[in-house]
Amino acid sequence: MMPNMETRIPLPEKPRLRPGLACDRDPDDFQAFLLWDRWELSQVAIRLSRIELDWVFLCDGERTLVDIQSEAIRRLGGLFVPLER
Repeated sequence: MMPNMETRIPLPEKPRLRPGLACDRDPDDFQAFLLWDRWELSQVAIRLSRIELDWVFLCDGERTLVDIQSEAIRRLGGLFVPLER
């Protein structure tokens, strides 16, 4: 049975990036970055802003989602950042 598009995979308590990911500037937009899998387990590159890339690097296995959210809010000068983002 195929899961429908509404099915969500639960996130771990303290998310962590797996090894093998790499990032570089998007050649089409110098203000954006591409995150991709060097091991080619996925063929998809994800385009991120600098702020989003900073948030990704907070996923170190040490911080909870609430910790990451709090740090993102702090870095944005108090602007609320929903967890769903």
